Amino acid sequence: MPQSETRLIVSRVAGNDVDELTLRVSGEVRAWMTRRGVKQQEIALRLGITQPSLSMRLRGRTRWTINDLVIVAEALNVPVSTLLISPDDGLGGAHTDQQ
Repeated sequence: MPQSETRLIVSRVAGNDVDELTLRVSGEVRAWMTRRGVKQQEIALRLGITQPSLSMRLRGRTRWTINDLVIVAEALNVPVSTLLISPDDGLGGAHTDQQ
């Protein structure tokens, strides 16, 4: 991950913006799951958690770990950075045309 992306994440966490960041990441994961046609059960199995536990993450009620996001990105065939940047940042996110 480029340093600029790392700084973006760290600055948001340090600024107590964790809940917003969790919601934004969850939104990106949901959008890419839809785009790729990947079901919650498949992601849950890869993460080694139950589907209801994944649902909590997808609703922003439980924070994502870096390891979670690496596994999810691999399942969705996208770079981890894609899940960390929303379209509002103007740097990528679910509305880019990655295939």
